Amino acid sequence: MTYEDEQAFRRLVDERADFHLANWGSWCRRYRVGRGLPRHAVGLSTGGVSGDSAFDDLCEEVDSRSAAVADAVLDGMSWDARNLLEAVYALPVWRLRPSADVAFAKAAAEFWLLAKRRGLM
Repeated sequence: MTYEDEQAFRRLVDERADFHLANWGSWCRRYRVGRGLPRHAVGLSTGGVSGDSAFDDLCEEVDSRSAAVADAVLDGMSWDARNLLEAVYALPVWRLRPSADVAFAKAAAEFWLLAKRRGLM
């Protein structure tokens, strides 16, 4: 799927839903591709350090929780709806036909309705 195709589909989605789906897609790819060594060595963390690193860690934790909620929502959706959303957000190598835009928009709207019920904002 080209970047333009991906963006055309993403424009059909509510802005917050798009954020959560993009976050979920990034979270999914993180577990498929090795991330290398962790940023902090065992035994060297003081626990009292603050600053940019602490804020980044907090953001990563919140994003991971949100992605896990999105994953649970998607697990409860129909196989077809999940596949449409995965094709754009998690596995952009798949190709959707332009005629899939209505079904994609419907799947994204269903996701967002269910996700708001689970507390995503």
